[in-house]
Amino acid sequence: MAKAAWSEFQEAVKKVLNQQRGVCAETNKRIPGTRTHHDIDVYAKFTALGAPITWLIECKLWQTRVTKEKVLAFHKIVEETGADRGLLIAENGYQSGAFEAAENANVELVSFQDFERRVGEEVAISRLTDYISRLAVLHHRYWQHPKDVRKEYDLRLDPYSMGGSVYKHYPIRSIISIAEGVIDRIQLRLFPLKTHAATLTWPDAVIGADVIHTVAEGVDWLDANVCEMEKVMDKVERKMAENGDFKPKPGNHLYKPFLNPFSG
Repeated sequence: MAKAAWSEFQEAVKKVLNQQRGVCAETNKRIPGTRTHHDIDVYAKFTALGAPITWLIECKLWQTRVTKEKVLAFHKIVEETGADRGLLIAENGYQSGAFEAAENANVELVSFQDFERRVGEEVAISRLTDYISRLAVLHHRYWQHPKDVRKEYDLRLDPYSMGGSVYKHYPIRSIISIAEGVIDRIQLRLFPLKTHAATLTWPDAVIGADVIHTVAEGVDWLDANVCEMEKVMDKVERKMAENGDFKPKPGNHLYKPFLNPFSG
């Protein structure tokens, strides 16, 4: 195997990872283990639920199939370094014993084609948990304020008042509901899915595509809209505090999605 070809293989894997939003991948990374340092072909990091996630990737551009012994050795490195996941990417396959070894290890055996096809969804699903948590907080922040305060600060529209200043309102309740539906449908893989409610008075308030076709597209949509809602709530609650109107009611208002994002 030519060294140049192997290096190109590593770079191709890194490129696939760095094309995913929020992922930072490096090649030929030396990282510490419990007893020694390890040289990793591709090292990737991203964040989910506010916590750093680490993937270690070994690239095997071999003429022969990867052995059980190689899988066990890589699994040991994953354990020693505290990585969240290990991926072995080989173009000429694996011996049967290699798959048996990987069953009880935090290591996945894939081809480059499978890796390229799945990595976007894998990263997006990991990121999805972060938006579930942030949306739950937004849900709570909205409902903890009394109805009259929500109306006073343009967070709640009186449906019987459709004239005059109607467009100054930001329909955060509607967008929260749409985002909750988007999360549920992403987890069930119900694609394509529509993101704009037909009854929403201000469709321009929803950021991004009208239709989502993949998990990655759905997470990007959530990123844009959850960030915007957080900005609005921050601004409104600062104004409430300045005016002495920030008096949230206690209670259990948290949104609880019905499906675990990793069950799909």
